[in-house]
Amino acid sequence: MIQYINSDSIMDARNQLKNRRTLKSLMSRANFLLIACFALLTVFISCEKNNNNDIIIRVNHLAGSENATRIIAQLVVGRPDVIAEAPFENGGFELRIPHKLSVGLLVPVTNKTTQGVSISATSASWAFLDFVVEFKNMFRTTLSLDDSHLQNDGIVTKKVVYVYTDRPVTLSGMATWTEENVQFGMSFYEVEYNNTYSNLALVSGWNKVCLETSVDLSDEPLKLYHTYSTKDMSDCKWNMFVPF
Repeated sequence: MIQYINSDSIMDARNQLKNRRTLKSLMSRANFLLIACFALLTVFISCEKNNNNDIIIRVNHLAGSENATRIIAQLVVGRPDVIAEAPFENGGFELRIPHKLSVGLLVPVTNKTTQGVSISATSASWAFLDFVVEFKNMFRTTLSLDDSHLQNDGIVTKKVVYVYTDRPVTLSGMATWTEENVQFGMSFYEVEYNNTYSNLALVSGWNKVCLETSVDLSDEPLKLYHTYSTKDMSDCKWNMFVPF
């Protein structure tokens, strides 16, 4: 999700973050503005595989895409490469996702996001996929398969993520780590990440994984909870965040 923060607000926030309660207030205001600036629009998409086992995503008409120029599939975990793209035609597109990724695009499953987690194949590597819509004015926004429900903090509660692995692997357990959120070279606030893998069994190739997210703003550092599983995702639909 894209956030826009000007330098004046950052300097003001840097001073205010000396107080824990101010951090919570700041985050609440920022997320309120984020929700107010975006509308969640449902799109209709079909997915299938061709003879080469590539994944094909077809969109007949994407609401709010009048000025969209292309759809991009890029890796967000792994080497940040664009692995597929397609132009918009008559408000829709056809995107072909290659069924196999080169090893050079992947990163080890064993890292800080899985530290302390039981991993059946510690030598496995993976990558996560994200979908981006680009407009004529170069504005970009995300396209995701989710439950269309936003929490008060502006975070989607459940979405489907596409995960690629080079071999079968199962993950169980929780990893916790803390990172500083850096904006314009300044430390803005700390975030504690908590990733839970609920007996997540992945096959070699592409997998659809259910990601459930919640956030705790009651104390510092801010806490994010992510749960990865293969639970039912039938209530998720394709949606795009589009500016008014």
